[in-house]
Amino acid sequence: MKTKLQKSLTYLFFRSILIMAALLLTGCFSPWADDQAVITLNFRERGIGRSILYQDEMNELEHIIELIGPEGPLQKINVPEGTASVRIPVETGLWEINVEALNEGFLFAEGSAVEEIKPGVNQISITMNPIDFIRVSSSADLEKIGNDPAWPLGGNYRMDRDIDISDINWIPIGTTGDPFTGSFDGRGYTISGLTITDGGADSSLFGVISNTGMVRNLCLTEVNISGTPGSSNLGGIAGTNHGTIEYCSVYGSEIIGLSAIGGLVGYNDGTVRNSYANIQVTSYSINAGGLVGFNDYGGDLTENYASGDVIAFGNNAGGLVGLNRHLIYNSFASGNVTGGNDVGGLAGSTNAPINTSYALGNVSGNDNVGGLVGWTNSLPQSITRNAALNNTIIAKGANAGRVLGNDSPNSLENNFARSNMAVFINNDSGKTISKGLNTIDGEDMILPITAEGWYSLGTNSTLNWGFSEEDVWRWDSALGRPVLRHVGPGADRAPIGM
Repeated sequence: MKTKLQKSLTYLFFRSILIMAALLLTGCFSPWADDQAVITLNFRERGIGRSILYQDEMNELEHIIELIGPEGPLQKINVPEGTASVRIPVETGLWEINVEALNEGFLFAEGSAVEEIKPGVNQISITMNPIDFIRVSSSADLEKIGNDPAWPLGGNYRMDRDIDISDINWIPIGTTGDPFTGSFDGRGYTISGLTITDGGADSSLFGVISNTGMVRNLCLTEVNISGTPGSSNLGGIAGTNHGTIEYCSVYGSEIIGLSAIGGLVGYNDGTVRNSYANIQVTSYSINAGGLVGFNDYGGDLTENYASGDVIAFGNNAGGLVGLNRHLIYNSFASGNVTGGNDVGGLAGSTNAPINTSYALGNVSGNDNVGGLVGWTNSLPQSITRNAALNNTIIAKGANAGRVLGNDSPNSLENNFARSNMAVFINNDSGKTISKGLNTIDGEDMILPITAEGWYSLGTNSTLNWGFSEEDVWRWDSALGRPVLRHVGPGADRAPIGM
């Protein structure tokens, strides 16, 4: 006789996901007149085994409906979470119906049908085919990815619990010749104890992520990565990222290697968004960043932050990015930064725009040392609406500024810096500050400051950051500064030093 548990498992195994679509057409059938279609969505779990759709996720699914008819495709229709039905005007003729079921952008299932829509009532049933994914429940499971034919680099993986890998000298998932091409959803769970000793290039949890690869909703803690003296492209989540990393975080002791060393990613020309790192980053040479060591052309960085200290024995050290060649937007860094030339609180050097961002940490280096950016070229107005909130800037050479380290005023527009920031040049000689919205020293920002004061700084609210629920920033009164609204838990709690 079956136990209650066995009955439950059997019941779940034979349940499926269906979308029932009832297309109702009435009236004179002139285009977009009274012809109507009603689509009713019903969901059930996929079943037990390698793939399972969790009940809590069932209630969070949204759907995208695409209809292609006699006159071509209609605009895609987004059905919000919890919506049971939606009315869609159609005309008679041959229609293709495509449906995707998603959770926070992650594709769960998809289905399609091609039907001749006739006058009257059209009943159409669309069977949803779950995207096959593999449950990751242990350190042994993680080690199988890319090393077991049943666990391919192109697979779709989902964690279902926290995993400790502290007893493993980790071998990264994916290489330059054979990168990770699938998806990995941590679902908010934690992998703790990532340790790599004497690692080579791309030492990280994922060595190389391809342009089709995605890693999301993952937290790494107790990370400690040390590369060999010649190692490059080291990071917590990925050594090299060509794909997408979102809603991820890294905490730990240190990541240290030769060049392109980052708290989250070593080398990036993909997308990194809504993520953060709190770990010390050290480069024996160049390109060290609290989040990304080297952000190359095509690398999008949006809504990220880093709070670990950054050290580079060579050039290009930044609190967020060491060397930047693409857009940085809505981000901040709070760690202290030390390097050679081209050292900045947010970016060491950049030849791409940096907008609506700020830096907090102390910055020191040889030459081209800035509170926000160490060096940039002369791209017009590429550093815009930012704030440098650092306590101290120290340059052994002659070039330093509260906002920008080198003299490139054409690149600056509407930037601010804390009014009592100390800037030292030429071995501790105080610098004469040249205040102004479009100068390398920025306009004064007097601390402490309120949200209203921050928003309205300058003429006609030139800083103009919003803090409403629709904005990416929110004001933290305890910290006295903005924090990102859509970055995961564990937000940096360091207040602005007065």
